[in-house]
Amino acid sequence: MLTLNREALYNRLMQDEKLVKMLLAEFLKDLPLQIRLLSDKISAKDLNDVARQAHKIKGTAGNVGAEILQHLMMAMEKAVEESDYIKMDELLLEIENQFSAIKQEVEEVLK
Repeated sequence: MLTLNREALYNRLMQDEKLVKMLLAEFLKDLPLQIRLLSDKISAKDLNDVARQAHKIKGTAGNVGAEILQHLMMAMEKAVEESDYIKMDELLLEIENQFSAIKQEVEEVLK
């Protein structure tokens, strides 16, 4: 599992480097907001909203090849199903750390 599966992303976008860079730039710009929204929904203990937000991030992560983040979002969905707020908080920390790793990889691609 990769922080950013560049090969899969390039293949998905038919080797269009301009499109890859545009998609990754938008992903990098939007992801902090999406994580903040997830955190807010966990704090509010609104399981339906946490599930929707986790699913949204999971899909976006899958689209850009952010495999570890996608896996963390699947774990978040499972924690929601189990109403496990302790696990949700733990996962949120891992997600925030993963964002840092993703940011480094994306910035390398955008150079």
